Amino acid sequence: MKNIKIKMFLILCIVILLSSCKRSNGILTPISPYKYQVEYCGNKIIISKITNTGDTTSTIWKKRNGEYFDENNHLKMSLKNSNYSYQQKVNNKNAELLTTILKENDSLYSSTTICLRKSYIEDMGVAVYYDKSYRIKKIQAGVLYEFSNK
Repeated sequence: MKNIKIKMFLILCIVILLSSCKRSNGILTPISPYKYQVEYCGNKIIISKITNTGDTTSTIWKKRNGEYFDENNHLKMSLKNSNYSYQQKVNNKNAELLTTILKENDSLYSSTTICLRKSYIEDMGVAVYYDKSYRIKKIQAGVLYEFSNK
């Protein structure tokens, strides 16, 4: 009889412990340090990076011979696969940047620029996805995101 009472007590304790566990089904959402705004002005595309504090930095890409180039005359968007590197100052230091332009599928292209330092990738950089008409569909920036439970 004592064995049955002990077993019943243990089962009751287990049920109470299991029922007291609460599950959290919160969704983690990224807190981005900035957002992008894209403006189309004739043969120019203005891409503005806006921080959470409202600071804005912009770059202008101009169309020439059916492709888009930045202010430093570096190819940024094309409908042909390309891969090239160039030297540029990044955060006041000389760095090598590598740009890769790929045809992802029949209607989507990507242009990815990464920053190389001493034979390793220091910064993921920026990836721009666009269509045949050079309309930007998505911009991905290689930054670390903080996730918070809202």
